[in-house]
Amino acid sequence: MSSSHAMRTPRPKTAQKLLGQLKRDGPQSINEPAPRLGRHYKNVPTDVTRLIEPGLIERRSDLRVAVMWDIITAEMRLAV
Repeated sequence: MSSSHAMRTPRPKTAQKLLGQLKRDGPQSINEPAPRLGRHYKNVPTDVTRLIEPGLIERRSDLRVAVMWDIITAEMRLAV
């Protein structure tokens, strides 16, 4: 993931909650997670889209979104 891409992703706790909810509840529309997460319905689709870009969330042919992974491991370079 490029550094410019990393700057556009949701906060780690926000992403973790969203990914966990999608994994737990299965495929759903891009707006469905918002009330379950206690978030405004306009914000969640942006986070979903930003997590689709690096492949953490999959958009299915029926336009529902899903998390296919059980574990996600991340690496971060802390110094250049």
